[in-house]
Amino acid sequence: MAGKTLIEIEDVGGSFKRFCREAPKEARAAMKEAVTKTANRVSDEMYDRAPDRSDAPPHVKDAIDVKQTGLSALVGILEGDAPSGTEATMGEVAQFNEYAPNKQPFMLPAAAMSERPAAEYARKALAKLEQVLSGGL
Repeated sequence: MAGKTLIEIEDVGGSFKRFCREAPKEARAAMKEAVTKTANRVSDEMYDRAPDRSDAPPHVKDAIDVKQTGLSALVGILEGDAPSGTEATMGEVAQFNEYAPNKQPFMLPAAAMSERPAAEYARKALAKLEQVLSGGL
């Protein structure tokens, strides 16, 4: 997608989509909470790792955004114009860290740092669901 940098997990065969559509509301709520926590963690990591630079609007840190729809979330530079004097989109600037003079990556490292916590959020959501569906036993 032009102007967006995505880390996407492919739903091979549509099994996750089918699960999301057919799962009890408690399952969807538990997984939505895990997605929200993960998206917020990735966003916070990106913000913390993004280069500090305030003299060229829009500032990279200020352009980091989270948009969630149900069990899907986008995190990163989702909207915005190219920095002054460049033809790159904000997504390209963020992905390749060409926002001179900063050469510090922040998007992919933030996603990588959030991988284990994301798995833990999902495990906790499933454990919570198991408890709810078993009647709290």
